[in-house]
Amino acid sequence: MKNPKIIIIGLIVLLLIGLGAFFYMQKTASPSNSDKAMQEKPSNTADSEDSTISGNLYDLMGTGDNMTCTFSSEKDGTSMQGVVYVTGKNSRSDITATNTKGEVLENHAIIKDGWMYMWSSDREEGMKLSVKDKMENQDTAITENEEAAASVNGAALMDELNYDCSKWRVDNSKLDVPTNVTFVDLSEQLNDLQNKMQSACDMCNTQSDAEAIAQCKKALNCQ
Repeated sequence: MKNPKIIIIGLIVLLLIGLGAFFYMQKTASPSNSDKAMQEKPSNTADSEDSTISGNLYDLMGTGDNMTCTFSSEKDGTSMQGVVYVTGKNSRSDITATNTKGEVLENHAIIKDGWMYMWSSDREEGMKLSVKDKMENQDTAITENEEAAASVNGAALMDELNYDCSKWRVDNSKLDVPTNVTFVDLSEQLNDLQNKMQSACDMCNTQSDAEAIAQCKKALNCQ
């Protein structure tokens, strides 16, 4: 049986990635002078609405446009192909990954009406999380979640990719949450975990001196 701590950490990382995407979508679209700003290159056909967008998935969602984009990449022997649908604050991502053994895993994520749903082809259960109450201090959340996502080796969501995009005549069926997947609501579990982490941080204050308190809080990544 897998170590429960490893499972919990994996779930948190996956949720942080998804939350980062959700928070990014709420930002007001405006020109950025950031070094990682998205670059959009129109196609050669003057009347075409197709374009190539260089950036990561968060950049893509930050455009506020209705569009569908495809991408492909290869890293550490694993090839990935994906399609992303974006409309307003809602999105869907379908990613197919193939490893060196030829094993294929399909991953899906939908952000819709303040909820995030995630599932994959190798499991009968998926995960869902309410993000309706996560809007306060969203800029801080974006930074923290992007850093967490970037720390995951091979996290395609944070890779700089070339997306081939086109305007999307919205098909709401793409945002339908599958009825044949049982989604486990992790909102309460995550809140409990956050409370336990806060309690652990509070315990640091019982250490004997200021240096010990600082080391304890640093080890637990307390704010």
